[in-house]
Amino acid sequence: MTQRDPRVSVIVSSSSAPKSSPQGQATIKGTVRFHDDNEVVRQWHYRMLSEKMHPGDKTFQMFVQ
Repeated sequence: MTQRDPRVSVIVSSSSAPKSSPQGQATIKGTVRFHDDNEVVRQWHYRMLSEKMHPGDKTFQMFVQ
């Protein structure tokens, strides 16, 4: 297995937050853990992202299934 560089930078923005929420972004640098179960993690991530960005929209939820 190829060694990967575990350094990571994550940026979180308020672009999907309600306008009444504080606006801006935050950045954090750290290390990451690479998972071998890519498909399981991918399905979990896209399902959660779809629900956050398009709550109740079945079209987006079907896309990630």
